[in-house]
Amino acid sequence: MDDGILRALLAAGFEVDVFAPDGDRPQSEYGERVRRCSLEYRRSWLQRNLGRRKWRDYDLFLGTADLPMAFAGLLAFLARRPSATVCDEIYLGGYEGHASLYWKSLTRWAMRRARFTIITDEVRNPLQREYAGLPPSHEFIPFPSSYATPYAGRSRAEARRALGIAEEDFVLSTTGAFRSENGSDWLVRAAGRDGVRVMVQTAGAPDPVLDALLRRLEGAIYVPERLGFRESTETTIAADAGAVFYLSPKPQFQNMGVSSQKLGMTLWLGIPVVATRQESFRFIEQYRCGELIDGEAELPAALARIRARREEYSSNALRATAEYVRPAERLERLTERFRRLE
Repeated sequence: MDDGILRALLAAGFEVDVFAPDGDRPQSEYGERVRRCSLEYRRSWLQRNLGRRKWRDYDLFLGTADLPMAFAGLLAFLARRPSATVCDEIYLGGYEGHASLYWKSLTRWAMRRARFTIITDEVRNPLQREYAGLPPSHEFIPFPSSYATPYAGRSRAEARRALGIAEEDFVLSTTGAFRSENGSDWLVRAAGRDGVRVMVQTAGAPDPVLDALLRRLEGAIYVPERLGFRESTETTIAADAGAVFYLSPKPQFQNMGVSSQKLGMTLWLGIPVVATRQESFRFIEQYRCGELIDGEAELPAALARIRARREEYSSNALRATAEYVRPAERLERLTERFRRLE
């Protein structure tokens, strides 16, 4: 999602400063028109920086939930500039995040002030309206957690050779936090069964106990390093299927749709998925780009079906990306919305 928003802003003629904790690092992906800057999500940082004239040099402020939008909304208000919400998480129904009640109140105020909201899937519009108290007229612009440009990295065969994966191995990939809410215990029990190898990218080493267990897991391809998106895709491309498991009953996780980055990236790479059943994932069955399961007991049979017809499922994954997720089309719409900013 971040990649698409940056590309849309650049295509609309903006230069972009990206503020993040310890963010003042070089980047080469987007050229000189994108700069990385550092901030601290602390009240003391705001107090030191609120009066700076540089904020009036900006034409637009964007922020994600929760703390970034609180900061972006307040700075936009003081600079008398427009703002927009980037809604990648919805902290509702017991899913709280890290922001305190004070910051959540400021975030909701900022979200109501925003000219529009960029949301990862329109199925989540009602949740965001409820969370932020948005009026019925509030504008939502959908942009999925996918990439709008075709994959151009190393091939599946090259990646498998580099990772020591044999041609006959069947590799099931997962990315992100490795915990029970994501069915990670299912993956541990699946590893080594029926020739299945599990690829785990944790985006940074987990706690020492889990790290030690993953290093000893039979047949596991364990990548604890925090990889950039390009390196991560060039690792994931080696997989035969992706695991997209959301077991938490909280609304954020049962209304994922194409908000799921692991789903969007996997399909974009032409890799079918096995996902836990929810209404927003029905398109997976409709496009035959993966399998929906109701529990761990159904996982082996789902993997066997994908294994038997992997090429067909892979082709369908690319078709689903083009026809259902539609990242290129949605990038054009987002770019146009930025161009006609008032």
